[in-house]
Amino acid sequence: MIIPCMGFVCPYWSSWKKEIRGIRYTSGYSCPLDRSTTVFSRKGYSCSLDLDIFQEREREGILYSIPVSNYSARCRFVIYAKEIPIEIHSPPAGLKSEEYLKINPLGKVPALWLVDNNITLFESEVINEYLIDKYMHVSPSFIPKTAEKRAIARLSSRIYDLYIGPYQYGLYRDVSMEERKHCLESGRRGLEVLERVIQATPFVAGERISLGDIAVFPSLIFWVYLAPRYYDWYPLEDLPKVSGWFHFMKTESSAAEKVYKEVIEGLETWEKNGRFERMGLKQRIS
Repeated sequence: MIIPCMGFVCPYWSSWKKEIRGIRYTSGYSCPLDRSTTVFSRKGYSCSLDLDIFQEREREGILYSIPVSNYSARCRFVIYAKEIPIEIHSPPAGLKSEEYLKINPLGKVPALWLVDNNITLFESEVINEYLIDKYMHVSPSFIPKTAEKRAIARLSSRIYDLYIGPYQYGLYRDVSMEERKHCLESGRRGLEVLERVIQATPFVAGERISLGDIAVFPSLIFWVYLAPRYYDWYPLEDLPKVSGWFHFMKTESSAAEKVYKEVIEGLETWEKNGRFERMGLKQRIS
C-alpha cells in the first residue's frame, strides 16, 4: 500500500497515530516505519508501509533507567502498576556518553522519551506526574481521595527528598568518618520526622497508594539494606509506623515486589563487585 505524503506530514497521520504510536516521518525523506521499502522523492513524497505493524502493540516511549537507581525505581513502579507499554532500557554507552547526553543533558537517570511527540522528560517527580496525568483512566490512580491526604502524600515525598535522600550517599560513598556520621545522623532525624507524618493505614496517606509511597519505598531500601550490614544500625527499629508500612509495601503488589527485587539485586551486585569495600565501608565499621 502506498500512502501519499503532502510535504513532510502524512494526511492520514492524525487518524492513525494511535495505532502507529507516534512514529513520525523525518525531514531526511525517509520513513521510520519501514526504511527498507520507503520510497521518497522531493516531488512526490510517497512512502510504502508494512501493514503488519498495525497488528503489534506499539510502545509509548522508552524509560532510561538503572535497576539500582531508587529514583528510576519510582518511575518503574508506576509503569509496572499501570502496565503502561513503555520499554525500559539502560542508558546507551553509559550516563556520561555523548549519545546519552543527547537524550538527557544532565547525564542522569531516569529519563523518559515519548514517542508521540518526540520529547524527553527527566526528573522522577516530573515523569511520574506526567504518567499519572496521561494514564489517569488506568488503575491505580496514585491520587488519595481528599485534599488532606493528598497533602500528606506530597509531604512524605518532600520529607524524603529534602531531609533523608540528600544524606543517602553517606551509606555507600568513600567519605570521611566525620561526614559519614553526619549523614547517618541526619538520615535518622529525617526518618523520625517521617514516622510522625505518615499514616500507615496501610499507605502513607491512608487507604490508597500514592506518589508518597512511590517516592519513599524504593529509596528506603538503601537504608534498610546497608545500615545493618555496615553500621550495625537498624534504621526502622524504633519507628513502628514506618517499619510496618515498609514491610507491607514489599508485597503490596506485583509492581512493588518487582521494584523491591530490582533494587535489592542492584545493591547485591554492587556488593559482589566489591564496590562497598573499595569505598572503605568495611574498614570504617565501629
